Amino acid sequence: MPVFLAAAGVLALEVLLTRVFSVVTWYHFASMAIAVAMFGLSAGGLLPYLLRRAGRLPAAFSGVPPPLGMRLAAASAFLTAAPYALLLLFAAFPLWAGRLLSMFHQPYYEPFAAAARSAPASDAAQIGLLLLLLSLPFLGAGAIFALAFSEKGGEGKAYLSVMGGSAAGVAAYLAAMRAGSGPAAFLFVAALFALSAAAFARKGRGPGDRPVPASGRRGGAGKEGRGAVSAFACLAVAFLLLGFLEA
Repeated sequence: MPVFLAAAGVLALEVLLTRVFSVVTWYHFASMAIAVAMFGLSAGGLLPYLLRRAGRLPAAFSGVPPPLGMRLAAASAFLTAAPYALLLLFAAFPLWAGRLLSMFHQPYYEPFAAAARSAPASDAAQIGLLLLLLSLPFLGAGAIFALAFSEKGGEGKAYLSVMGGSAAGVAAYLAAMRAGSGPAAFLFVAALFALSAAAFARKGRGPGDRPVPASGRRGGAGKEGRGAVSAFACLAVAFLLLGFLEA
């Protein structure tokens, strides 16, 4: 279930970014969402390797340690809310937003021809930073998927979870757009990642709320216990409520 929810969040966020890019830039730049998502997922896929090199994971790790999965999903939840804050900044400072995005609004499919001659280098750097910011929510999900597919004998289950979650993510995107506005939809997607973190926390408690050791870590996710599950469930509800208020 936690991998399923993370996959749903990834697909919902990717489709949502295509919608946002088609509005704030010209529609032919909506495909940037694919590049942003692939960059974040690919970089996230390197995290297990880097953690193993740093000694945070055993050499022969298998599957997603619940404490690590919980933290990765929680990071994706908070970082998914960042584009919502960015859109609020665009609304609060329209002159800055218009100048920053002007290079995408040139005619005749030559967006950078005129803008490159007049736009300062700082604008290009800011756009690069914004695209990097939008890729960060995919970082945690990419690490979760890489760890899930590393589980020996569980590759088929991981594949089913990712594919099923992806299909559910498309439905979640449609529901989010019907329930609220584009900016509010980011908060609804963040709720999916928060639920994934809650599912990882619950998975780590085990029977009778006793800690279940996680490979490569002292103790297990049971240290967070029932409080972590409740905290992330409340966080998901908070994101949903904020989304409905925004709508």
